[in-house]
Amino acid sequence: MPRFDLDVAIAAWRRAYEYTPGITARGLDELEWHLRDHTTHLIAEGHTPEHAFRLATQELGDYRTADTEYRKVEHIRARRHPIRHLLLRLSMLRHHFVLAVRTMRKNTLVASINIFGLALGLACALLVLMYAQDEWAYDHFHTNGDRIVRISTVLTDGVDESEIATNGWPLGRVIAEESPDVAHMLYMRSWAPAIALDGNRTYHTLRYADATFFDLFSFRLLDGDPATALAAPYSIVLTEDLADRYFGRQDVVGESIVLNDTLDFMVTGVVENVPEHSHMRFEGLVSFETQLRFNPAMSDRVGWFSLQMTNYAMLNPGVSPEAFESRIADTYMRHAAENFTNLGYEAKVAVEPLSDLYLHSEFGNMFGPQGNGSTVLLMRPVGYLR
Repeated sequence: MPRFDLDVAIAAWRRAYEYTPGITARGLDELEWHLRDHTTHLIAEGHTPEHAFRLATQELGDYRTADTEYRKVEHIRARRHPIRHLLLRLSMLRHHFVLAVRTMRKNTLVASINIFGLALGLACALLVLMYAQDEWAYDHFHTNGDRIVRISTVLTDGVDESEIATNGWPLGRVIAEESPDVAHMLYMRSWAPAIALDGNRTYHTLRYADATFFDLFSFRLLDGDPATALAAPYSIVLTEDLADRYFGRQDVVGESIVLNDTLDFMVTGVVENVPEHSHMRFEGLVSFETQLRFNPAMSDRVGWFSLQMTNYAMLNPGVSPEAFESRIADTYMRHAAENFTNLGYEAKVAVEPLSDLYLHSEFGNMFGPQGNGSTVLLMRPVGYLR
């Protein structure tokens, strides 16, 4: 039977603790000193070295128990000495790193697969989060975005319900006149005229918009007066890109441009290019007064069932979209019930906050792209879970 060697036994005991991240080298020295001191005391009481060592290690506990107790003591010390606390954390990181390197060296293939899987998972999670954040970023650049709503129409025939993002011609004006909740009412409509350059005719995405456009939206006007740029008929505001394309420069206020070969428009402003995160896209804005010149009947109290207008409203401070909708929902039926009931319909007004138009609108988006709010809501938790 081999002779018991106390130093060899203590060395073997110490090696088990060297892989315990929570115990520093100094702490391990203290534990070893305590073990040796207690073993010597037991030997003095008459125990054999082997028996004394076993009793001492039993009283000290296994390495997990010792690690837990040591952490408690070291935590108290570290709170009293912040620098020591920092050194302890650095020591723990070093132990973790050394242990990880040793494990990878022993199992290179398994470690490579695990690292690749971790990197792939983190990359996918990052892409998911970036996509979700990008989708949620739409229309946040408008200064008064929390007060802007879009007004829409809901038609029902008693069986089916149709949700339409456009309204009858008079609706916006009537609401603006009757409702104290409205600070500004905006009329808009799409137009895609041709503009000729060097003999080539190109169609561009323009929007009719009345003079309140820049009161609602924070698209930055680089040149021109936002209060009057869209006030007069046959006025046009160009984006930077459209101005550069047709004039080769951006200081073009006062210049003339011809649309559809025969219509002369005065350039009254240059607006920054539409930000990527905007539900509304356009290359230029044409004054809504121009549309009234083309269709004089629009200025009369007719056309309730001609659902061609897009209306945005800026609400007065403190007015919620829900409260506003409840107060204007019956506007159609109060003013033009016969127009709708004769055709077998009832109509009501719906209101959507600007923040819902890109991801959550049930009425669609006629002025630009539309995302899927349900998909984004599902993807964000997936990204966090990864």
